Amino acid sequence: IYSPQGAVAAGFLDQVVTEAELAGAAMAAAVELTKLNQSAHHQTKLRVRNEVLAGVAQGVEKEFGIRLG
Repeated sequence: IYSPQGAVAAGFLDQVVTEAELAGAAMAAAVELTKLNQSAHHQTKLRVRNEVLAGVAQGVEKEFGIRLG
């Protein structure tokens, strides 16, 4: 279990803010997310999901002998 600062150092959190800073930090993060290339972001999510789903399917087939989809 990490302290908030330890979680940042370990890479589990991007930042820690006080309650008073929370709304502003959330808005700033939201603004940054709007700057993402939505097409590239979408394609990356699809690729990553497909890789994960393929791995799950392989594991199920290997472990249980059941072929998915």
